[in-house]
Amino acid sequence: MEKIKRKVQLRPYQQQCSDYIMNSDKCVLALCPNGGKTEISIDVIERYLKLFPKNKVLVLTHSTNVLLNNFYERLESLDVSFTYSNSFEPNASVHLCIPANQHKLKGKYDFIIVDEAHENYLANRVQKIIEIFKPTKQLMLTGTPSKFIYEGGYDIFAIALDELGEKYFAKLNVECIASSYNWKRTDYNADEEVKNNFTYTQEDTNKTMESVVLNIFKRLGSGLSAVQYNDPSLFSKAKLFLDRLSGKYSTWAKAFKSIGKTLIVCNNIAQANMVQKSLNDNGVNSVCSHSGCDLNGDLITNFKNDEHDVLVVVDRCRIGYDDANMVNLIDMSGTRNIDLIYQMICRVIRGDQSVTKFYLKVTTNDLAQMAADETAVNGALMLSNREFLLKYNGKNFNDLEIPVLKIPRTITTETPEKGNVNIVKNYRESILPEMIHDVFKLLKDIKHDLNNPASIYKITTITEAKQQLGLIKAQKQRTYEEILELARQTID
Repeated sequence: MEKIKRKVQLRPYQQQCSDYIMNSDKCVLALCPNGGKTEISIDVIERYLKLFPKNKVLVLTHSTNVLLNNFYERLESLDVSFTYSNSFEPNASVHLCIPANQHKLKGKYDFIIVDEAHENYLANRVQKIIEIFKPTKQLMLTGTPSKFIYEGGYDIFAIALDELGEKYFAKLNVECIASSYNWKRTDYNADEEVKNNFTYTQEDTNKTMESVVLNIFKRLGSGLSAVQYNDPSLFSKAKLFLDRLSGKYSTWAKAFKSIGKTLIVCNNIAQANMVQKSLNDNGVNSVCSHSGCDLNGDLITNFKNDEHDVLVVVDRCRIGYDDANMVNLIDMSGTRNIDLIYQMICRVIRGDQSVTKFYLKVTTNDLAQMAADETAVNGALMLSNREFLLKYNGKNFNDLEIPVLKIPRTITTETPEKGNVNIVKNYRESILPEMIHDVFKLLKDIKHDLNNPASIYKITTITEAKQQLGLIKAQKQRTYEEILELARQTID
């Protein structure tokens, strides 16, 4: 029986995007992952080819066939008025291609669309294609426009996640889990971040996976709802012991099946294989997909079709993956790149407000570095805000303003002569927002409340927050006269 295809139907904000793109010759569409960029681009193609029926369109997807096939399958599900091909049929109006197949491109392309443009567009291969064909119209699709903001000169049209209706996304929990991994101190703005500093063994991986599963056991066995579980006041009172599980979730396999479909993102292939071995050894219905074991992404399709409870990947599925049934994303990559964290967070929130989903960030075992990981996650969450999204250029994270919670601190000191003495310090300590149930709603409420003089939330920069966390040394504030004197000494 032939499957009925539907017409492209855009939500109001998606129609706004389509209208803007039609009037721009070189547009960067900055729309959160799962915001519907693919559907918008297909609508734009239809409108463009109706105006210019003799022109040709090239869609460049990311560098794997998995994402090219995703785009092609979306076209196959729609009733469109144009012809398309992923095998370069000469009579097709639209060609789909990965950059590595640039040698197969012939003729002329008037309109080029680059999907996942933050990964693709500025790469030499894609720039060479742009230079050869010199299209009169370009469209770059991205959820994180920082590279284009940093480069400058682009027509950026952005709609942030917190501008969209809550009905389009699930509620989100964020949990940080201490691991047995260790990585060196890294700069939030560094491109390489932890890639070259991330060390691990199979034993580290097994222990870290035990921590992850223990966290899942606690969630399942707490007897609390997702809201209650992440409420700090209730959490401190809850008795979360494994003996409450009564065997219901007593194995890894049962735990992962109970929490719903889970994606685990790793740092590299070697770590992914270690994670997969740990899961296999504990009977989890899991599969691992990377270039060394799943060239065409068939195992991803199997996971999407609910044949497995857990999928382990490196870069695959971090971008361009669309699965409304995925409930958990466990980030074991060690990344502190807030663009990458935000993309992973958004990968799991497809759904509606009746559903709660989870992003679990596996952190290092060093307390100061754990705070750094939490800071990076909060920075990623801030990308859901339009002001922050359009200011962040990939290099200026430390100096951007974020909301923090201001609380008075009571410090107890012990002296041999007088016993315990409570001393109330005359200052307020800055901490980052608690990562609790429905974090995007939390940030909306904070931003809305910042103008209230009585608000417990205030604005600070990441640099100031890191000083409060003890991650960097606070700089002495000098007077104007001291700065002049220092300058004179330098000249002398």
